[in-house]
Amino acid sequence: MKRTMACNRGTGLTLWACVLLASLAGCVTEPLDLQPNSEVKPEPNPDVEASLTELGIFISTLRQRVEDTETRMARLERDIRAMREILENQSEMLAQLQGEIEEPNNTVAPPLPERRNTYRVQSGDTLLSIARKPEIYGDSSKWELILEANRDLIEDETKLEPGIVLFIPRESEEEKEEAQS
Repeated sequence: MKRTMACNRGTGLTLWACVLLASLAGCVTEPLDLQPNSEVKPEPNPDVEASLTELGIFISTLRQRVEDTETRMARLERDIRAMREILENQSEMLAQLQGEIEEPNNTVAPPLPERRNTYRVQSGDTLLSIARKPEIYGDSSKWELILEANRDLIEDETKLEPGIVLFIPRESEEEKEEAQS
């Protein structure tokens, strides 16, 4: 009985490996001519041809995706450069504005003194001196308003007790709004 061994291109074995295996298995009894023969043409394999076609399509699709990605990356790089320019311009504008804020213009009027609705009496205060304070009325002639609003706290209008808290009435709605703000 004669042993045969199939060494096709699809097995993944090289021709040398097939010859070696065949001789070890006893399939080859006479020397083989392993020189390339131009007359021998491999038979077409439909599976290989289909695989090559699919591989060509895959490579073509992959190339298209790479081109699309490169185009998108170029657009993104252009957009990033534009955004950097905008950011630099805005940073410069912000620095200019901060410089203007830090260097105040002397034409701005000083803030108005804060007007409160209460006042804590300090040592040496009189109704006249309290009414004269800019945050109270800024006018000493209005001392009687303070006296009338605080009759229950003031025993002697010439001697005020330090530490007591006096209510400061406001004459107009405008003064009341200023005192609340």
